[in-house]
Amino acid sequence: MYFGNACLFNKKPEDMRRIGARGGRARARNLGLRRASPVPVACELSRPHEETAGEAIRRIDALCPWLVGAERREAQLEGLLKVRSASKTREGVTTCEKR
Repeated sequence: MYFGNACLFNKKPEDMRRIGARGGRARARNLGLRRASPVPVACELSRPHEETAGEAIRRIDALCPWLVGAERREAQLEGLLKVRSASKTREGVTTCEKR
């Protein structure tokens, strides 16, 4: 049988009552403090600047000049690979992708 907490195991009824009373007093104290505290004023949060893809590319190009045009090179390489693989399959040579 699981009793939940080892510190509550093998206690006398008086000890259990005392432990319960401590918890009740602490809860009442915390509840009173919570009620007494002023309600926080809800202020409107400012929205963060949403960066577009073009702005991000320009910012990265300014930070890293050696990456200028990298997004275009990737697309060009993919297109070139597709053209090469298409020409090889036409010639009868199968590529690794076809296996």
